[in-house]
Amino acid sequence: MFEKLPRPLLIAHRGASLAAPENTLEAFELASRLGADVLELDVQRSRDGVLVVIHDATLERTTDGRGAVCAQDLAALKALDAGYHHRSSTGAQLFRDRDVRIPTLDEVLSAFAHMAFNIEMKSTDPLAIDALLRCLRGVDPARVVLAAGNDEVMARLEAAASPFALGLARGQVWQLVRAAYLGRPLGERWRGRALQIPPRHRLLPLARPAVIHAAHAAGVEVHLWTINSPAAAARYLSRGIDGIITDDAPGLLEVVLRHRPNDATRRHS
Repeated sequence: MFEKLPRPLLIAHRGASLAAPENTLEAFELASRLGADVLELDVQRSRDGVLVVIHDATLERTTDGRGAVCAQDLAALKALDAGYHHRSSTGAQLFRDRDVRIPTLDEVLSAFAHMAFNIEMKSTDPLAIDALLRCLRGVDPARVVLAAGNDEVMARLEAAASPFALGLARGQVWQLVRAAYLGRPLGERWRGRALQIPPRHRLLPLARPAVIHAAHAAGVEVHLWTINSPAAAARYLSRGIDGIITDDAPGLLEVVLRHRPNDATRRHS
């Protein structure tokens, strides 16, 4: 995955979502311009079958709309204000009534054709996987990782046998973490995939050296989310993780570059 990019990766969680409304062209443009390697985004399916870039299954948290995304046609979704609720670090609503819209996946792929993407399929609609692969037709597989937390959705992605690298679903994550805690080898079944996890789940530490080592021994990369503190990023990068997923890609660029070989850092100079 991402074979042309240096490690560790700087992955912009829903774009530069601290500074601009998440999962919008504005957030992706800012992340792209200010140093991110990978744009992380979430995909839902509209009622008329179009893949749109939005995290939640419902509209209330990030837009001025109401109800389920899948109950709305694309035209209705495009009429919503995707900057309605975003607030800056000072509490200012800088993007409300500024024509910030929910983008389609096609729009994002076209606007940022020079970028790599971590695409999480949030929709559980069985038709969404075919729609996703149609959108990605002609895209270099080295630029894309497909993720899904839902085990059934991941099973559909695996069955599609696409050329794109995959993440791990929740059930697979727990299998890997459990094996690492018990000191059991994982074998080759997930080689070439990405373990994308938070530092801990409730009281259970997930980003332990044993977990990172077990993943690497099995050929699995480790990407940690959602890390917004440079100090925390430095701590986990020192353990050898392969990528940081952050809401503040510009703020973490320097610490990520410090953990790269000198020849890789020149990419951003």
